[in-house]
Amino acid sequence: VPASTQVEVKESYQEGFFAQILPQTGRRHQIRIHLSAQGHALWGDLQYGGPRQVKCGDPIEVQRVALHASSLRLPTGEHFQAALPEDMTNWLNLMRKRGHPC
Repeated sequence: VPASTQVEVKESYQEGFFAQILPQTGRRHQIRIHLSAQGHALWGDLQYGGPRQVKCGDPIEVQRVALHASSLRLPTGEHFQAALPEDMTNWLNLMRKRGHPC
């Protein structure tokens, strides 16, 4: 069975985008591989070609893969949710403040 990933872009910027991503299958690194293959490697994802630094105005240093599981549902029915980490919130706020193409 081929891997399938649903991507819904929530906000778009010159330097990238913020999206809700739902893997439809459970392949290892699926989100990272699919986005990289489409020319949108995740910030900080050096394995799949993502930048460590986003350059537009003052550079944004990205110390990790910019990926966060905001919601997780287990086969048992348990459901967990988590807010965006502080670093990702800071990156988004910087992108929103810039509000203009580079």
